[in-house]
Amino acid sequence: MDTKSIKEKAKSLLEGRVLSIFVFIFIITSAASAISSLINAIQIPGLTFNFEVTDTTTSQIQQSSINLLAVIASLLITGPFAFAESNGMLKVARNKKASPDIIGEAKNAFSSDNMMRAIVANLRVDIFVALWTCVFFIPGIYKAIQYSQTMRILADNDKMSAAEAQKKSMEIMKGHTWDYIKLMLSFFGWYLLTAFTLGIASIYVSPYTELTKVEFYEKIKK
Repeated sequence: MDTKSIKEKAKSLLEGRVLSIFVFIFIITSAASAISSLINAIQIPGLTFNFEVTDTTTSQIQQSSINLLAVIASLLITGPFAFAESNGMLKVARNKKASPDIIGEAKNAFSSDNMMRAIVANLRVDIFVALWTCVFFIPGIYKAIQYSQTMRILADNDKMSAAEAQKKSMEIMKGHTWDYIKLMLSFFGWYLLTAFTLGIASIYVSPYTELTKVEFYEKIKK
């Protein structure tokens, strides 16, 4: 697969829309993070578990806790927000004149049908990746890559179930695992630039990366 041509196509789609696409991605990801943080701050007796962790380097015992409510909420909201981003980016990639519709995509993602499909898809991918990671981290990484197109497929097919989207992701990724790894590694320099500029470069890098992922999906789904 020609990685260079995929990235060039993504660049051409960015023309005149870098800021609007960045704002769309930023608001979607920030909203998901903010809601998770807000719920995590809520302490409900019986849903918060405190435990001690021993630091292996200092042998000191540290207090930690798990907010079960926050864990559940995170699992429930991550899917719809990921669906909204995937659907929005697909529309932007397929229409050079379109700008992301934040409110429209949020409404669409949190509609009864799409919300449930997105939640189930997100849970299925997380559970399957976690189970494979328990075997060994390499199979976990491999499966995460195999399932990487699940949410785009779900957003691209209104009638498809979460299980079908996950299965379809594995099918279209067959033979393209290394292509995906190479594509992601090709952004290493951009990620360094983002770090060196304290995140400022992400205004360009984030839309560029996400549109490249969409173009990769468009290439392999055929």
